[in-house]
Order: sequence, then structure tokens, then C-alpha cells
Amino acid sequence: MLMSSIPMQFLFAGAASDTGTYAIRTRTAVPPVLTGPLNAATDVVLKTDPDTMINPVGISYQYQPEYQSRESADPAVALYKGVYYLFASHGSGYWWSDNLADWNYVYAMDSANLIPPHRSNNDFERFAPATMVIGDYLYITHSEGGSIFRSNNPKNPGSWEFIRAAVNGWGDPALFYDDELDRTFCYYGTSGSEPLYVVEMDHKTAGWPVLAGPIALYNSNREAHGYEVCGEDNEKFADNPFLEGAWMTKFGGKYYLEFGVPGTQWGSYADGVAVSDDPLGPFVHCDSSPVSIKPTGFVRGAGHGCTFEDKYGSWWKVDTVSLSTNTGFERRLILFPAGHNAYGDLVSNTVFSDYPMYKHEMTEFSLENPGPAWNL
Repeated sequence: MLMSSIPMQFLFAGAASDTGTYAIRTRTAVPPVLTGPLNAATDVVLKTDPDTMINPVGISYQYQPEYQSRESADPAVALYKGVYYLFASHGSGYWWSDNLADWNYVYAMDSANLIPPHRSNNDFERFAPATMVIGDYLYITHSEGGSIFRSNNPKNPGSWEFIRAAVNGWGDPALFYDDELDRTFCYYGTSGSEPLYVVEMDHKTAGWPVLAGPIALYNSNREAHGYEVCGEDNEKFADNPFLEGAWMTKFGGKYYLEFGVPGTQWGSYADGVAVSDDPLGPFVHCDSSPVSIKPTGFVRGAGHGCTFEDKYGSWWKVDTVSLSTNTGFERRLILFPAGHNAYGDLVSNTVFSDYPMYKHEMTEFSLENPGPAWNL
């Protein structure tokens, strides 16, 4: 069955029933329309440059001996000089793409520059990367006390320069540069009991001294937010949700703090969001949360990821999902449309994320119209 339209209330959890305003681009070619009987549509042409892409994200998922399966998780994406750079947990490198569909791998484990002072192991062996762009440089750090590095030529893994060590051994960091204020922050936290924190750093001074923080910003509240309750069906009310995976974006003068709950091992894995008028808070939970959730399908869960704006002004979200065929941590990455509705809520659309989606630069794409709605 082909679908010509989708009611807005089915696009994302907690969204208002408005259309909002989203970037739309015009198709370069109009696809043929079937006018005769279906049994006449038997000739198939395989396009060398298809209009669509499909999840999970098509990268080289690295084999993880501790899980005895291939796995990547906790993605972070930055658009740097017209190129998308994708980082993920405990890999041996990272990826770049011109179109979010075709990814090129950069092996970084042999780069001595990625081994900071007083430590022997490479930072890409660590979990949960974070990235941002300031001026001519792309920046990267990792969880588990990862250091901050920068590069003005990230396709060359030997170009990274050490900037500073982590603050308080941060877990699941999220680097954020506010270009309007010319200020730099790191949001972090990964715990079943502790809140998310923020520190402000002076990126204009050598060593990036801390200007403010750590400041506690947000803690989970399973009594008030059902999607934060643990369990495959959010049924484990006695357990504390695991709060992690901070990410920060700014839109319309508001600061959107995303976070992952209740745990990556469950299909209920989701991202919530809180909002503030100030990057240092206070932050108020958004009733439109969760901003992303995917409890069923080929892959399940949609948490601990990042939201970013593409070259054309459209917003995307890339998140952690699970196949869970061999182990509970057989994780993959999933890319799907995001945006802001007429009320300023951060929203996303995971409904057809197991199905082919339009490539973002080639088609009439929007949050409500992510793909041709084909059946597999």
C-alpha cells in the first residue's frame, strides 16, 4: 500500500497536531507513476545513484570481542567545511560523508597525536564521543575521561592536536559552542542516580580553564515521566533509570538539552529533552518528550544520539538502536528526520525509519515526508 499522507499525530510521541515549518527541497526528477495494472510493473531498474538510503547507517561496524558481535553506539555528528563527520563509541576511527548516505572510514588508532600526555592508550578506544566546530577547527572528546583534541584536517588522523584533559573525568560528554555568545560548554553525566552537569570553558585561553561549574542541571524523574521507567515495556518501576548521553542544540534562542533513558538494553530506550533560556540553566523538562522512541521494528530503541542541522537547513537525529540477535549490546546507528514544530518543541519522526528514506539533497524531503513509504 502506498501512502500519500500521514496524520501528524502519528509522526512522533507528544507532538502537537500542527504542521510546523520545515525546510523542503524540490526533486531533481519526478519518478514515474504507475497507471496500469500492478502485474505489468515487472521490470526493475537498479539505479547506480538511488534517491533513497536505508537504516541502519551504512558504516563498517567494528567487531567488539567483549560482546562477541559487531557494534557501534553513542553517535556524534558535526558538519565541518561542508562534510559530515561521524564518531561512535570505542571504534578504531571515524567516518566522513558528503551526503549522509555514503560513508568513508578514517583509521585513527596509529595516530600518536590521539594519545594525550600521561596516558598510553588512544582515546578512540573509549565510549561516547562528542564533537563541535569552532572556527576553522573540528573538536572531539570522549567519555571515560577523554581529552579534547582539535583538527583543521580531520580526514588526516595525524592532524589532531591535544587541547586539554577532561573535567572531573566526564562521562558521556557533549561539547557545545554557542557562536552567538562565543562561549564553550561541556554537558555530561552517566549514572543511575546522579544528574547531568555542565561546565563552561574558556576556549580563547590556552588550556581552556573552567569558567563556571560543574553545575547540576537535570535528574531523571520516573514518577512523573513514564518513558523514563526501566524495562522492555517501562514496567520496572522499582529500578532507577540510567541517565546519560547528553546533547545540546540551540534553536530560536532556546537551549535544548537531550538525554538518554532508561537503558540501552531495552526497546524502550529513548531520548528526552529539557529546555532553558540560558546554557547554564535552569532547564525545564519538555512535555513533548520523548523526542525519539522506537520500541518495535527491525531495530529497536532510539536513545543516546545527537541532533544536527544539515547543509540545507533540515534537522536530523542519529541515535543508538539494537539488533540484540547475539547479545543485548549488538547495537547499530539509525538516522531519521528531526525538527521543531510551531510551538518550538524539538520533535523527530521514526515511523518509517526501518524503510527507505529520501537522500536529503536529492528529493522533496521534509519531516513529514521522509521517504516514499514503500513496503519492504
